[in-house]
Amino acid sequence: MDGAPEKGRTMTVVLTVRIGRIGVNPMETEEYGLDRRASALKKAGDWSGAIAALHERKALMGVGWTDDKLAKYLQHAGRFDEAMAEIQWLLDNSQRYVEQLLGHRPASVQQSSRAVHCMQVHRAAALICKREGRADLQAHHEHLAERYGAIRARLEPIAREAMKGSSGGSSGQRFPIDNEGVRDEKAVFEMRSGE
Repeated sequence: MDGAPEKGRTMTVVLTVRIGRIGVNPMETEEYGLDRRASALKKAGDWSGAIAALHERKALMGVGWTDDKLAKYLQHAGRFDEAMAEIQWLLDNSQRYVEQLLGHRPASVQQSSRAVHCMQVHRAAALICKREGRADLQAHHEHLAERYGAIRARLEPIAREAMKGSSGGSSGQRFPIDNEGVRDEKAVFEMRSGE
């Protein structure tokens, strides 16, 4: 026998799942509250307050901050140079973000995800430049967004194959979740072979 149970026999499978932030509704987190506050302040016309709330949210999230909302708010508030500095920060930290989120995945998956992230950031930058009337910079960021889109298109099939060839992340998988409030849950499933 090759290690598989005989037809009709029962096999017990133990599945371990890591669960983070037990019992915490994502919409009740401080980060979410700051995002909602920024949106409400924007609607009220308080751009400085909205930007301050987003800066606070960014500080909480660290490298996990991938939102282009702060850059867009800065541009709307007439702070174009700061908006472009925020865009640059997002691009400069994209590799660290992807490594933190997907460090347990094959390199092609990480590269494909980074290409998607950079494409989205450059699209946001192009929009900011368009709103500011900076056609030169708009064209530059549109071009870079297209280049990252092409990179993603080339990497996506490779990444898909790498995921098929990997264990799917089931054994020894690292999770991008801190240890606070994280626990492992085990579920036992009964499977019948050959049915």
